Amino acid sequence: MRYRRGAIIACVLLFAVHSQASEISQTIRYQGLKVTSNLLLYFNPNVDHYERFAPAHAQRYQRSMNRLGTLVEQSGDRQLSDLYAQLHARLTRLEQAKAESLNHARWINAVLASQAALDLRAAELEVLSEDTFQQNARTLLLQLQQMNLLYQTRTFGSLQVFLQDLGDDPFITLDQRIVTSFEELSQLASPEHQDIIEAARRDYTFIRRSLLVHGEDWVQGSVAYYLSRISQGLEPFTQTTQRQ
Repeated sequence: MRYRRGAIIACVLLFAVHSQASEISQTIRYQGLKVTSNLLLYFNPNVDHYERFAPAHAQRYQRSMNRLGTLVEQSGDRQLSDLYAQLHARLTRLEQAKAESLNHARWINAVLASQAALDLRAAELEVLSEDTFQQNARTLLLQLQQMNLLYQTRTFGSLQVFLQDLGDDPFITLDQRIVTSFEELSQLASPEHQDIIEAARRDYTFIRRSLLVHGEDWVQGSVAYYLSRISQGLEPFTQTTQRQ
């Protein structure tokens, strides 16, 4: 009996460790996407009302970068630490290029490549659990940030898209995943969470046409605003302490 009790406790502790590691890895991916999305808004002079909002975009990407560094340190993974250091060094060089009025598209591509490598490593460290409310919320947040980064990259021009496994039409693929994730999250949610989820879904429906129908006018700021607002509303659902 004592041995059985010890085995049960060990299994519970192991599950808790895996859940925490998975949460950290997914949050690292989320913050990394926020870094690059906000960075592109800051460095793209064609963004609507650029002069007005550029300082805020800079603050957001720098804040996400600091948060990312804390999470990478918490992960204890040496490879992640090395990739973060590389990302930080390339961001520093990019800022220098901007200050020197140099063509910085080359350095932006280097930053995007570093973030993609860090994302890939964090994905390798994920220990995905069964479908839970929190797991589905984290998946949806990642998809929303991937959509934001994809849109900001495509509307910048002369930049590579490093997002993987998105098929021939990345916008359609990501959109379908987001719509499905909203449905799954709603099915798993308790009644008190439904209003928040529906409000987020309405926001996504509002901005969806701009994501899928690409005309001559790009709306980088509006896309970033709505996708960020949706993410902020859903972020509390990603915590393992959140009750379903």
